[in-house]
Amino acid sequence: MSRAAQVLGLGLIVGSIGGLYWLWSSVSHLWPEMRDSRASILSADRAHIVRYDEHGKKLWELAASALSIGEDMSIAEEITLHFFDSEGQEALTVRAPLAKLHNRTGDIELPGEIVVSGRDFSLSTENLLWSNEKKILTTSSAVRIESEEFILTGRGFEYSSETGRATILHDARLILRKK
Repeated sequence: MSRAAQVLGLGLIVGSIGGLYWLWSSVSHLWPEMRDSRASILSADRAHIVRYDEHGKKLWELAASALSIGEDMSIAEEITLHFFDSEGQEALTVRAPLAKLHNRTGDIELPGEIVVSGRDFSLSTENLLWSNEKKILTTSSAVRIESEEFILTGRGFEYSSETGRATILHDARLILRKK
């Protein structure tokens, strides 16, 4: 094979590879899901999701203004999340700007300013995490719990849906309100 034919063949190969790359980058720009595997598969307005345990007991119920479902993670916006105790009664209501639902594990991340309402108290914190395996709602951030009788502040919080027990993990400070 002559030197000119080799150079021409190499040029065609490099040109073909370049053309294929250009085509892929153009198409992936038009359809981002080809480029990003975390892209939304399905979107919905005014979504409602209910999660049950292996025995059919309702664990939580989520209402969102919008929901984007991805392969591994779903994102819910402007959410209200109700947690239920072992008797099936609503125990906590969580309001958050965003929820990241891990589709495979059932875990939920709640970043941002969070407000939690219980039967006799309200709690505010910056983020929460629901562990589906442990059935625990937790944060390592600062928390403030208020009721008619007291204000309780601290760092770290844990709530077990199975026992109904809520715990401040560190630096708890209690202020009793005067009656």
